Amino acid sequence: AYVLVDDDEWGASSNGVLPGRTVVPFLVRDGLYWGPPGDDEAAVAALEEAHGAGAEIFVFPWFTEWWLDHYLGFGEALRALFPNERRGDHLLSFAA
Repeated sequence: AYVLVDDDEWGASSNGVLPGRTVVPFLVRDGLYWGPPGDDEAAVAALEEAHGAGAEIFVFPWFTEWWLDHYLGFGEALRALFPNERRGDHLLSFAA
């Protein structure tokens, strides 16, 4: 599975980002996109929950990279848990 931070912009079409992998929206509740976190603490808690549930990759389309500037603690925790960072033309990904 991979976690997609897209503010639900891509919706169901996001399955083509990493073919063969299951998409998990971020933040998710009851299997559905729940919206952005209310604060940095909520973002880190959701990150840790996703990591504990077996997520291996976090993917950020270019239009959601602002999360890493806005939720500073989240960005630090993300890089600690998923240290392999790759940047493409339109995507930024972090892998365990």
